[in-house]
This record gives sequence, structure tokens and C-alpha cells, in this order.
Amino acid sequence: MKLSLSLLVFLSLASRAEGQYRDCCGSLVSTQSTTISQFQSACRTLCGTDPNSCCGTYPSTSLNKAQYAIQCSNGCSTSPQSEVCCGSMVSTQGKTLAQFQADCRAVCGPDPSTCCGTSPSTLLNQQQYAQQCSLDCSTPTQSEDCCGTLVSTIGKSLTQFQADCRAVCGADPSSCCGTIPSTLLGSTLYAVACSNGCGNQETNYFCCGIDVLATASLDAFKADCDEQCSGINNALCCGIDPDATTNGVILDRGQYAAACTVACESCPDAATTAQQAKVVVTRTGRSCFSPANTVEVEDKGLMSIDSLKIGDSVRVGGKNRYSRVYSFLHLDPEADAEYLQIYAEGLKTPLEVSPEHMVFIKGALFPVRASQIKVGDMLGEAKVAEINSVKRRGSYAPVTESGDIVVSGILASSYAAVHHYTPINQHAEAHAFFALRRLMCAFNFGICENETYTNGFPQWLSPMVHFAEDTEKNAPAQLFATVVGLPLIAAAYILEQTFRHPALVSAFIVGILSLKKSKKSKTKNH
Repeated sequence: MKLSLSLLVFLSLASRAEGQYRDCCGSLVSTQSTTISQFQSACRTLCGTDPNSCCGTYPSTSLNKAQYAIQCSNGCSTSPQSEVCCGSMVSTQGKTLAQFQADCRAVCGPDPSTCCGTSPSTLLNQQQYAQQCSLDCSTPTQSEDCCGTLVSTIGKSLTQFQADCRAVCGADPSSCCGTIPSTLLGSTLYAVACSNGCGNQETNYFCCGIDVLATASLDAFKADCDEQCSGINNALCCGIDPDATTNGVILDRGQYAAACTVACESCPDAATTAQQAKVVVTRTGRSCFSPANTVEVEDKGLMSIDSLKIGDSVRVGGKNRYSRVYSFLHLDPEADAEYLQIYAEGLKTPLEVSPEHMVFIKGALFPVRASQIKVGDMLGEAKVAEINSVKRRGSYAPVTESGDIVVSGILASSYAAVHHYTPINQHAEAHAFFALRRLMCAFNFGICENETYTNGFPQWLSPMVHFAEDTEKNAPAQLFATVVGLPLIAAAYILEQTFRHPALVSAFIVGILSLKKSKKSKTKNH
């Protein structure tokens, strides 16, 4: 597929002088001191002999400068010799755009005047028309995935669906989180474009409706995207290589995700697989390890983390230290989840951990999110050599009394980072937060051994989980909760230490009293 699929994600081409120029068909056009209309006219002039069009294509004039430059360049790029219409190769050679569109409709359905009852815009170029006609003639869906939410297509015009898709994706109903996908796109392609426009571009993109982490290398990301769309490990996107026909241009993550999605959803044989994949993968808790990890249990040795039980003592930080597991912040053997796969030198197996879970890094003041770990970082004495992403079934987040745990040879926190706007030690905060729960378990461990779960979370923790999810992107709420909560958390932690270590607390109190008495004596002597 050609680079024109980048329309789906509208990612800007590399610019010079901090975005002062845009690439139109290989020539730089200034974006400074020009209106959008003036920029578009200059772009068309550089791309072709007809200043009124981009080589016979007509990108929407509502596009911004970056988006228009991409679409105009793609409209004037060299056309392939054929395009796939409903699984059949239709030649583009020696044909006008109208002739190709007629031939495409003819192979797709019995009525040559429409694409199985729909009429894609004739302004679409050959590749876009082939994709849209193929989609319109595939088994119709009753809903599309917009940013993780299924939006019904039943009884709606394309315009109504697009508006509903934007509404669930972001707060601004006029755009997809600041991006403006072309309204010429059908419901499936629009849902992909809008989802990618509103996705967290630092951490994930949507491949066939599934979030795929983008923190790994480009090749690893593409392989994972292929797998999610095709259902086959490291397979191409339903037999199609999106990079193969881009004239040497390497697609970035967003462009590849869109291309792979289109390739698989245009292929009838893969449509079922893609739809099944959409409903299989679900979001899980942010504080998890995959079942592929191992832990060392006292008197039992190494075992898979999914065999760990409340009451087991596992290796934690420090020499020959073990700490008892008193809870699981997340325990769901059936959940399909995304994990970072972190390989470190000298360790036989990688650490597979959710991006928000905290891990100890050598030289860092506090544990950091796993998503912040980079190749070359030191995890203890082990140097990070490679980071990939992987999907596994099963999520486990054991919590120890010490608050840390060694998983697959790497020291990690028992907790995940939940704040984005409060620069505090979240590991220490979380450990203090669970002080009363640890104290309760110390008095009656049977309460903890009989812990029950709802949707993978302990019932006693569910309200806090919902609060953390609701305030994840709310800076004022997080700051307020921190300011109000820290004194209460600190008090709970002091109470726990008082009961768990009475001798230590007594010694501290005696020391304080002795110090005061000494000061009084010195005052009297003077």
C-alpha cells in the first residue's frame, strides 16, 4: 500500500526549521505568513501542472497545512499498476479515475452503479476508492470501534456516525482530539483514523481496534501490529506488507497501524479474525505482571507467578530477604493484557510488566514506571538490552508486606504509578496507603487469605481503583487528593509501625524524652 494511508492518522511529515516548511511532492513550501488557502495553492502548483487539483485528486480544503501537504503529495505520487477491489486485482493502467472506479464496482457487486448499494465519493483516488468499495461490499458491521467504545452504525448517515465517533473520542465534537480525518472516509476507516488521532501517541496505536504499545522498536511494533490484525505470530497484515509499495519510504507507527488495519478489514478472509480480536482483548489493571514471570518462594524455590498464593513468602530487595504476600492488587487469570517485555543482560528470561507498574532503576531516587525504562538502563546490576511489547492471558499483581518483589530476577515495586501531576515518591505513598490493610492482616491473616475479587480487583480496593481511573487525567483532583490524603496516609503508616514494631517505637520515644530531659538540665545549669 502507498503512503496515502497516512491520511488515516494525519501525522505530520518531518519538517525543517521547527515546522516552518511542509513537504509538497518533494519540495518545501513555507507555512509562514500564508493563509491555508495560499499554502494549498502553492502546494498544488509544485505537485502538478494543474493548479486547481493535486494531479486529478481534490483533498478537502478544510485540512490544515500539514494534512493537506500529505494528501496532495499522495495524490500526485506514482500510481501502482493495480489495486485490490473485493479480493480481485483491478488494473489502473491507461484508465481515467472514473473508468477504474467503474471497473472496481463491477468486480465487487452485481450492480455496477454502486458498491453493493453504497456510493463512495468519486473524489477518492484509486487506492482509496478500492479500499472503500471493498469495505462497503464486505459483511456490514452494526458498530465500529471508536477509541475503545463501540459506536452503532445502524440507521445513521455517514455524517451522523462520524459525529458520534468524534463525541466518544474527545471533548471537542468538531474534531478527533485536534485531528480532522477526511469526511470522505467510510465508517470503518473513519473510526480507525479518529481512534488513532485521539490515541496516546507516545504509548499506543490502534491495530484492527486493538491498542498496540509503541514503546518498543519500530520493527517490534510492526510485528505486534501484524499479529493483532492477522492473528498469526509475526505474520504480515493478512498477507500484505504495508511498507512494500511506498517507494522506499518507511511508514511510522501510526501510518503502519492504519495501513495494517485497512489491509485486513478490506480482506474478507481476515474480517472475521479482526472482529474476533476486537472483542477478545480487554483493558486490565495498570499494576500487573504476566504469567510468564517467575518468583522465588521461600522453601519452595522458583515458581511461575501465577502459582503464587497469599501467605507465600517471596524474595524481595536486600540480601536473602523474603516477605509475605498478603494481597493481590489484580488477580485475573482470564484477562488478556498488554505488557512490556524487558530483556536484561545476564538474565535468562525477560520481565513482563504493565507500563504503569513501578520498577527500581539503579541511580534513580524513586522507582519509575516501566514505560520510562530505556535500553541501557541498569536494573540492579543487569543492563537493559531490549524492550518489546507482548500480549498475554492472565494478570497478577502480588503485594508483599515490604512493598517490593523480585520478579524474573528484577526488583520491582508492588505498586503502580497512578498520579501524572504530583511529583512525589508514589512507591512510598502507595506503601503507606496500604498500612491499615497490612495491620489488619497482622492481627487476623485469615481476612487476607479469604480475599475476594470483582473483575480481578479485591472488593475492598474497588472504590479506590475506580477513583484512580476517574481522576487519571484530572490534575486538580489528583493534587487535591494528594494534599488531603497524605496526612491521613502518614498517620496510618505511623499507627502500623507502632503496633508492628513496639520495641522500636518505644526506643524512639525514650530517645526523644531523654533528649528533652538533657536540654532541660543544660538550661538549669546555665
